[in-house]
Amino acid sequence: MDGFEGTLIPRVIFQFDDFEVQEDEDRDTKDVFVDYRLEWETKVVREKYIFDAAGWAEGGNQEGTYAGMAQFMRDTDHRRRHLEISELNFILTSESFDITLGKKIVQMGLSTLYTPTDRISPRDLNDPLDQKTYGVWLGSVDYYHKEKPP
Repeated sequence: MDGFEGTLIPRVIFQFDDFEVQEDEDRDTKDVFVDYRLEWETKVVREKYIFDAAGWAEGGNQEGTYAGMAQFMRDTDHRRRHLEISELNFILTSESFDITLGKKIVQMGLSTLYTPTDRISPRDLNDPLDQKTYGVWLGSVDYYHKEKPP
């Protein structure tokens, strides 16, 4: 491996009971919520190819975080328990073209928070302050045309 990078992001939220809250039977009544996310990325570069992979694992104790959004029918508490490989691609390079196959995050537009022109990469907007971008499966060929001097 040419490089492996990882980041652990913990988050602790305290809930104080000294204010009135509308009673809701789906509301989680714990006083302390703990979330974590481990992000990782690796890249292998050789003479004619590049292998790139990235993803994250997350967890937490707050029930109902992903209510109505779970991938599994038997998941009834909808806590943060997720493992995602957001990028896993292979790039074959040469002087005149590059061939890319795999899962990749495609960024379109300049904005970091919301880009109306980005209609390719899906996002998890469940937590607006902690958005996650998913990769899409794709294949592409980039051809580099060399202009001849006049």
